[in-house]
Order: sequence, then structure tokens, then C-alpha cells
Amino acid sequence: MKSKWQILRIFLLIGLAAFLFSFSNKRNQERKLSSVQVGFTNPEHLYVAMGSIHNILTNDADTLDVKIHDVQLKDMEQKILEHPMVADAEVFMTIDGVLSAEVTQRTPIGRCMYNDGAKYIDELGVFMPLSSNYSARVPLVYGVEDSLSVAEVMPLLLAIRKDEFMQQSVVTISHNNKGNVSLQVRQNNMEVMLGKTDNLEDKFRKLKGFIKYTKDENILEDYKIINLQYEDQVVATKR
Repeated sequence: MKSKWQILRIFLLIGLAAFLFSFSNKRNQERKLSSVQVGFTNPEHLYVAMGSIHNILTNDADTLDVKIHDVQLKDMEQKILEHPMVADAEVFMTIDGVLSAEVTQRTPIGRCMYNDGAKYIDELGVFMPLSSNYSARVPLVYGVEDSLSVAEVMPLLLAIRKDEFMQQSVVTISHNNKGNVSLQVRQNNMEVMLGKTDNLEDKFRKLKGFIKYTKDENILEDYKIINLQYEDQVVATKR
């Protein structure tokens, strides 16, 4: 008999806990939002205006007169993901009624130039619009028109992004219909002929060595073209 009473007590306690949880949860759902917060995982340069994300979370409303149970987190998350500057997003609610969004921006690594305008290309090889919020310091890219030219230029863009010297040096990238690529570098506005975008580590090494040597010898100004297409040699053309 004693054991039956103990079992009954356990069930009663479980039922009471469930009731209190349900009651507390219902009251919490009836509460209104306390505030809205937007954060970026990569906030160094904001291509996305924080206000545009905030407006999605508040549905363009001026006030937070919204009950927690009316907030559709997944819908908001999907709307943020549809923003052309956004790579990833997570929308969640804190226990004290703060509606929060954590946003990851897409990262532009080149600015593709066309007769009718320009657009960025990101680290995944996907085009994205220019931002009115911030202008990325990335190489200007010419001759990228389709998926094939994107595939031929992407290894170079990614390699430049990983190399501090090349990041600082490369001004423009020009791609032609034969798949060959040339660069314009800041050092004396020289043209650098890379050819195909293979063996980039070796080509970068030869370029750095040539620039260092000619600067040390004070003859950098004498050259206008550097050809790095040939194995184990640099062919330079004087002005």
C-alpha cells in the first residue's frame, strides 16, 4: 500500500510540474517582445545595413507591439536569407523576450566590371550586388561573363585573397576568351601575364622575387610587362 501511495505521489508531482510549465509557457507566449537585436558573425565591413535586418524582424513596424506567440521565427529567418548580401542567418527568441538575429554576410573577393555596371563575386563564385553601405577593396575583374570564365578566374581570386602581398598589389584582373589571365599591379602599373590560372604559388613567387630585385636595384621603373607563363623563368619587357 505504501509503495502505491509513493507511485501516486510521483504521478501527482509530475502532473503538477507539467501544469505549472504549461501555465508558465502560456503566460510567456502572451508577453510582448522586449527588444530586437541584430548581430553579425563577420562585422568587420557591413555590406548589409543593420536597419534592413531590423526591419525584417519588426515587419517594418515602428513599435514592438507584438506578442511572442505571433512571432514566426522560421519565416523571418527565410526572409533574411533571401537578402542578396546574406550567406547565413539564425533567428531566435531569448527567455526574456528579446528577438535576436545572428547574420553571416557574404564575402566579396572581386568586382566584375561590365559596360552597363558592376557586381561583386563572392568566395563561392556567386555574383552579388554592390553595397551602398560599404565598398569592398577587391580587384576589378574584366572578361567574366559566364560560368566557364568564373571557374577559370576563381582559383586566382581565392589565391590573391590568401596572400597579403598580392592583396595589396593587384589592381585589375583581365580574362580573355582563351582562358588566359593578366594582372595590373600597383608597382609601376605593370602588366603581369599569368596565362592559365595554374601553378599560382610558383607564379606569385616569381613575381615577388622580380619586384624585390628590381626595387633593390632601383630599376623597377624600367619595365612595363612581366610574363610568368614560362616555367622557371621571368620574361620582362622594358618600356
